[in-house]
Amino acid sequence: MEKRFLLFYCLISLFYISSCGRTEADKIDESPIESPAYDFQLVSSKTQASLETLLQFSFQGKLPTDITNINWDFGDGVTFYGNYNTNNVYHSFKTLGNNTVKVKILYNNGKSVEKSIIVNITNNNQIKINKISITKVPQTSKPYYIFYGTYTVQDYFSGDWDQSYNRNTSDINRFADVYIELFKLRDIADISDPHNIITDSSELIYKSAIKTNQQNLIYDFSSSNLILNIESLKKLKIKIKDSEAGNSMLEDGGIDEEMRIDDILPNQFQALNQITINSNGWIYSIDYTKL
Repeated sequence: MEKRFLLFYCLISLFYISSCGRTEADKIDESPIESPAYDFQLVSSKTQASLETLLQFSFQGKLPTDITNINWDFGDGVTFYGNYNTNNVYHSFKTLGNNTVKVKILYNNGKSVEKSIIVNITNNNQIKINKISITKVPQTSKPYYIFYGTYTVQDYFSGDWDQSYNRNTSDINRFADVYIELFKLRDIADISDPHNIITDSSELIYKSAIKTNQQNLIYDFSSSNLILNIESLKKLKIKIKDSEAGNSMLEDGGIDEEMRIDDILPNQFQALNQITINSNGWIYSIDYTKL
């Protein structure tokens, strides 16, 4: 009995001495242990791409669930301050060189983590549109009406673009006053929310001068620097139009008429610097240079 009491007394004494001799630095940190860091990376669909190519940025690995904000800096002056949405983000670059894309993730405890990736933007795979030459314009078919007392019959008259069945066919103004509009279509990120894509976004890149009465239908773009990035291009839309502002037998001051619309796809620019359209009475060519 005495031995047990002596042993107990010795243990109590040792514990008291050990506690009294401990400094602040030696005391046990009883604050909660933080969870291990989440192992995730910022990745891009491409780390090298040509100008205007739409890139997809996403997270790879295990993401935390207590995110309050995800803020993006694409390194080209464009930023996006988002919420907790961890879905893919899209962006395209309009300047050459290395761009450091940074993302800052904020947690609800006030802490944050930053990730980054470098994307190299090049001017590879480009073409320059030099000239469009129209060598044949077909006649068009226009409706006209025959009145028989209380009823009307519609018929069609085939003739030149500004000509009708009861107009003088020798009038020079029976021909169209032709101009061309060029549009490039590509997929772009939604500016208001780059988690979304706007498909086939259309941008007018050139509007030519008017060639009156279908004369000298050669449109020289060589000094206009019309450069297309094939990697990002969905299609080049060509609109051939008839101006109704004046010199028109039928519609002076009316709405310009769309004579023909063509969509040129990127793979069509594989020929030897020229594409020829020969369809429905139209013949015209597109001259370009591979850069």
